[in-house]
Amino acid sequence: MTMNPIVPGTPHAADRPNLDAYYDLRRRLANDSDLDVQLIDVTPNWGDATYAKMPDGLHPSLAAAERYLVPMMIEALGDAMEVNTKTN
Repeated sequence: MTMNPIVPGTPHAADRPNLDAYYDLRRRLANDSDLDVQLIDVTPNWGDATYAKMPDGLHPSLAAAERYLVPMMIEALGDAMEVNTKTN
């Protein structure tokens, strides 16, 4: 699973200079047909990283998580459960 972006210019961003590359690697692995892995990719859903969404520059506020993160997680997990029940 990818997470929210980090507000640029914060110490958190400086501590994670390769986060985008790491997420890209996860996306490539999830797209590899030889692997049976799934990815909940929520990063694009967040849009611009702002302090309104991530008050400390890194962690989402509850309201932001409820808006940008939780719905995608519920959808992805529901899809996975549906697939699992069809194959069993």
